[in-house]
Amino acid sequence: MTKKNENKKTTTANKNNKMMSLYEAVQENKTENFIIIGALTKAGLINQYIHEKEVYLSKTEEIKPTITDTELNKIIKNYTGE
Repeated sequence: MTKKNENKKTTTANKNNKMMSLYEAVQENKTENFIIIGALTKAGLINQYIHEKEVYLSKTEEIKPTITDTELNKIIKNYTGE
C-alpha cells in the first residue's frame, strides 16, 4: 500500500472515531431516529440521550464528548442484528 493510500485510510478512521456528544452523534447518523432510540434504550443510554438533548437545546452548559460514530454504529448494529 502506498503512503498516500495509508493517509486516506487514517483520515477516514480519525473522522469516524471523533468523540462527540451522544446527541450530536445521533443527529449526524443516517439511520432512522426510531431505530436509534430503540438501540439506545436497549443499551441503557436513553436517559443520557434525553439529558444531553435537553442541555444541547437549552445551551445552559457544555456537553462533554462521550461517544464516537463507530461506537454508535456498533450499538445500532447490535440492536438490528446486522
